[in-house]
Amino acid sequence: MAGKKPKVWVTRGFHSTETRGWWLDLETWAEEPREYVEIQNHYNQKELMPDKYWPTGLFVKYKKGQGTVIKAIKDVCVTRLGIIVISKRFYDLLQQFNLGQTAFRAMPVYGYDRTTRFPEDYYMMQMLEFRSFAQPEEMENVRPSGGEYYYWLPDKPAHKPVLHIPGDHDLDLWMDTEIWNWVFVSDRLKEAIKSEGIKGGGLGFRPCKLVDR
Repeated sequence: MAGKKPKVWVTRGFHSTETRGWWLDLETWAEEPREYVEIQNHYNQKELMPDKYWPTGLFVKYKKGQGTVIKAIKDVCVTRLGIIVISKRFYDLLQQFNLGQTAFRAMPVYGYDRTTRFPEDYYMMQMLEFRSFAQPEEMENVRPSGGEYYYWLPDKPAHKPVLHIPGDHDLDLWMDTEIWNWVFVSDRLKEAIKSEGIKGGGLGFRPCKLVDR
């Protein structure tokens, strides 16, 4: 008798650009405009970003209301450059799971003046584990991007990504080369996120449908 397939979940929460319904109020800090382009280009590669391209830190973009920004950001968000930023408590939780080569770096957070430092650092997170498990031809609401991947745009609770996962797969967190900007998590990581009350814009989970080839 075949063993029961493990549960796998998918979320957009690691790429949500909204905080309380508005664009994120934290931004990456670089010394010159050209550095922003270099940061973004290297961050989006499927290999570890060289040390010299990691930003100096993060800062609050708007003077008004900056005292409430950290509370609003919660535990996971993304800057306008598309860089994932997580809280220390979320970082500590993730260290208990198999993340493969996914990289982190502590980032100081400064106020609007770029001088006043907030007491707690946040962490930049670079996703470096990619797999090709998704079966877009078996999924609903999938559209070609014109490139190497597909856009998956579910508009009903019943819409699920369809995955074929080999038996030796043991990662708790990864992305798929076939589907743009969705993050897949193991059942045990999803349960830990819920149990610890980790919060973030769009950090909801949809179940995946697992199939045999």
